[in-house]
Amino acid sequence: MDESKACCSQPGSMLGSQPFSKILALGYYDGPTSGILQCEACGKVLKFDLLDWDDRHDVRIFRLAEVPAESLTEAMKILPKDKRSEARLWVPMVSSLPTEEARQTVHRKIEQILAGGKPAHLLIAWENSSERVLAAKPIPGDELAKAADWFSEDDSSHHPDWFVLLGLSKNNRTDILKTRVTTSGQSVETR
Repeated sequence: MDESKACCSQPGSMLGSQPFSKILALGYYDGPTSGILQCEACGKVLKFDLLDWDDRHDVRIFRLAEVPAESLTEAMKILPKDKRSEARLWVPMVSSLPTEEARQTVHRKIEQILAGGKPAHLLIAWENSSERVLAAKPIPGDELAKAADWFSEDDSSHHPDWFVLLGLSKNNRTDILKTRVTTSGQSVETR
């Protein structure tokens, strides 16, 4: 592990950084909504999914869960390659597969790859436009595991206010950019 770099094992070190060396976006809506990523410092592979976002869809709240180290490599092997496959952020074009059966097979294989992961343990606020982490907080227990992802949730009033939990304001862009975030007792200016 490179201790000079931001690391998912030390959430406070991630603030203001781009701590991920590879992001495989399996869901995408004006930016990643779900997928697999790798921590540049420690090499851990994590799956992520969207729990909430601000009105502009730029600040996104993700939960992260560690998956087996080979998950990223295995997923990349079964996805259709294109000229961006080697980019840091890759959005594979599963829709380019010739048949619905082929697309469903890929989706099932991806689900199998990600099924072996640990429970979600980390909540992060990610600024899509800069690809920087604005806030990060470990969440013990199964609170994150029970939460529905953004696209499965019919009524967002049933889940915690993830922005408040991270010390951010959801709909006031100025507040988000100026908020001091406390993680593990450490205050850090996000901008």
